[in-house]
Amino acid sequence: MPPFLSTVRKSFVDVTINGGVNISQFLEASESIVNAFDRFELSALAVVKDDVKGNIEKVRAWYEDTSNQHAATLEELVKGESQKPRADRTATQGLLWLVRGLSFICKALQSSQANQGEELTTSFTKSYDQTLKKHHNRIVNTTFQVSQS
Repeated sequence: MPPFLSTVRKSFVDVTINGGVNISQFLEASESIVNAFDRFELSALAVVKDDVKGNIEKVRAWYEDTSNQHAATLEELVKGESQKPRADRTATQGLLWLVRGLSFICKALQSSQANQGEELTTSFTKSYDQTLKKHHNRIVNTTFQVSQS
């Protein structure tokens, strides 16, 4: 089985940020990280992975919509959707939750690396408490805790 990072096709380091964050490259890097998680057999990761993929698709759908073809950066996405009513800002909401999900993954991996004797589920639980818990209601918080058991 190849090392975890060798399964990543596009790194965030390679995402162009001149004049803004390139949407296409950002989505490709996001997908690479999420797809690399196929190597882990944690039920809680399946939920997170599906959620992150869903948010990638929301942003991609906006990006691929022909009326948005002029936009190439995440900043242009946010600016473009800021003109819409809040309920219609699907891509911006997807981007917000995508970034939150990526932060959750990043903190979990950092914790796991810093505490190599720690169970991966413990690293992900700590990360959840630091990143996503404050944005979820009790039902989602309980669901996450049960999935970690």
